[in-house]
Amino acid sequence: LKKMDIKIEAWVKIREGAKIEAGVTIGEGATIGEWATIREGAKIGARATIGTRAKIETGVTIEAGATIEAGVTIIKEVEDTYATEILNELFSNFNNTFSNLN
Repeated sequence: LKKMDIKIEAWVKIREGAKIEAGVTIGEGATIGEWATIREGAKIGARATIGTRAKIETGVTIEAGATIEAGVTIIKEVEDTYATEILNELFSNFNNTFSNLN
């Protein structure tokens, strides 16, 4: 038998038929839907939801609180650089707007 090394935190819900492979970490309060597949070494963040028949490929990290809808396959991590750029600009403008107030 192969050692699985699966880490599952408290309050996790794993529904019927879900497949969890070796080296997976599932954070506190996460939900893994029916027939979902979590491939080797993937990390599911706290309170994340993986929908029915969704697939998380090898080594992918799903951030805390994320929702992966039913039937979706995540093959690699996606960084939302556009949202990050907007937030950075928003906060830099906010600071500039009020920086001259005395």
